[in-house]
Amino acid sequence: MLTSSPNPDPMRHHPVQVALLLSASVLLTGLIFVSCATDSSSTAVQAQAPQTCDSCLAGTCAEKSQACLSDPTCRETFECAQKCGDRDKWCVWNCVLARPQSVPKFFPAAHCTTKQCSPACQFPARIIDSCLECNATYCGQAMSGCFENRECWTLVHCVRNNCQPGDLECAQECIGEHPDGLASIQPLRDCGGDHCAEQCSRRENYDLPDGGAPR
Repeated sequence: MLTSSPNPDPMRHHPVQVALLLSASVLLTGLIFVSCATDSSSTAVQAQAPQTCDSCLAGTCAEKSQACLSDPTCRETFECAQKCGDRDKWCVWNCVLARPQSVPKFFPAAHCTTKQCSPACQFPARIIDSCLECNATYCGQAMSGCFENRECWTLVHCVRNNCQPGDLECAQECIGEHPDGLASIQPLRDCGGDHCAEQCSRRENYDLPDGGAPR
């Protein structure tokens, strides 16, 4: 994984900053795939007339999908992400990094599509969950700001995929590799803590293997 240098690191940060980063990594990068449970009656209807992607987006996810797909930039991000494989997080992140202004509309639409319209809509699983949707909904400007600074999101990704909760030494190594991302995390960490703690506190966010490396 990451290796520590035996020499003192001039970029080393105060433990409080590292703890804040660990908290931010929980708030920013939950990776639970939320499946959609259906009752027996809806299952019977689907068996007779399989739902199409368009009908689902126009029905169950109408408000969120329309908000995204009617925005040319968000539509580009959505269509880009549709080409990514399951768990290929950096494929999706690169779609967003190319269009950070699409964050507030993209993540709610993507989460609804993943949760409600799979498998009718081809969309990568185990990437977009309620934590990301919540942060995009309540903290869209701060989240866009993190995506505008690639080092910010790369730092979050480093901690999320290499460090266990509370592992300050591991988080410090990520900060040492991506120090330019630290400042951009703070606004999102503060906003996410106020609005999305419940959605982002699930321990299983740390249990899924990484599906891609920065590229």
